Amino acid sequence: MIYPGSILICNDNSGALTAKCIGIWNLSRRRGAKAGALILVTIKTCLKGVSKVQKGSVHYGIVTYTKQILSRASRGGDCLWFFENSIVLVSKKNNYLPVGTRVLGPVCKEVRQRTFIKIVLLSAGVF
Repeated sequence: MIYPGSILICNDNSGALTAKCIGIWNLSRRRGAKAGALILVTIKTCLKGVSKVQKGSVHYGIVTYTKQILSRASRGGDCLWFFENSIVLVSKKNNYLPVGTRVLGPVCKEVRQRTFIKIVLLSAGVF
């Protein structure tokens, strides 16, 4: 689960390295954000010389995977978890399209189910 105050790894080539969650959107009776949720983040560290994002700026992000165990009942009780919490930065002006041009690493199937198809197409794989 991602809560306000959680530190996240940016999983794209937008220039951001780490981000901090400051708000969760699309919240329906649950407290934290899971894979596929839209969150509001502020950039904590970034690469020097990259003009796409800057330290301290506020962006939207899609959670691609989390540390929390994700169980899927439809596949016979499979459990899936990762070693870090990861997001992909998106822009609200362009209908939630990714800021970067590549998504590094895999994304969860829940991202595809929430109709963020462009992120799935740019990623290495879907789990």
